[in-house]
Amino acid sequence: MVDKGKGPSVSADGNAAKIFKEVAQEFKPARRRNRRRGKGGGGGDQPNPDTTPTPGPSNEFKPKAPEHLEPSDDKVADRQRLRQALHDKIDDVRNPNNPNQYPKGGEPCVSAVWDRKSGRVYYDHNVKEQPNRDDFDPILQERMDRFGRGEWDERGLKPGMITNYGVPGQHSESRATNNALKDARAEGRDPSMDDFWVENANAKTKKPMKCCIQCTQMVDGVDGSSSGWNIHGGKRSEDKGWDGNF
Repeated sequence: MVDKGKGPSVSADGNAAKIFKEVAQEFKPARRRNRRRGKGGGGGDQPNPDTTPTPGPSNEFKPKAPEHLEPSDDKVADRQRLRQALHDKIDDVRNPNNPNQYPKGGEPCVSAVWDRKSGRVYYDHNVKEQPNRDDFDPILQERMDRFGRGEWDERGLKPGMITNYGVPGQHSESRATNNALKDARAEGRDPSMDDFWVENANAKTKKPMKCCIQCTQMVDGVDGSSSGWNIHGGKRSEDKGWDGNF
């Protein structure tokens, strides 16, 4: 039978055969692809979409800690802002998506140093490597030299006590203060230690940590460096009742 104007028709059996042939051709390469993946054409062990991380915004690291804080006239509020910035930094460095996590050797202390002149905030952690004196600002170099000559004992330290904390330049507050000093000089300033504030916290618990007997002298003059210490006539003793405020 001919449908006028549309050319010859194809029988129902012919249509079915044609469609089956086309489907079979499509199925064959798909079946071959499955077989290449594993036994039974099932593809072997396939990723579980419920447990396999997928790239995208949910896995992208976005830092919380600010790199700049504008100082205000409210020093109590500013202290809280610096402390919160440090807590945010601890969250950042413990974030599994952060490609720049602090090493375990950087514990227990993490510090934030705030340059109140520029507004920049510097963060750092402890290291075990021997510090290179030439990497430090002249103010800190002079203090390292005094330590090497044994002159820090005039601050009331017990002999040998300070070496329990390594050597000057290994701890977080010294490293952060050093970076702040060097940047200040790079922009043409003649920085003073009282340009800066320091805040320390435990890298796991976020609890405040005062500067150790070594660092309280290494960064002496930075606001917060003597918190937790009693100073009388240049001699230091630990403040047993320190409440964690810098």
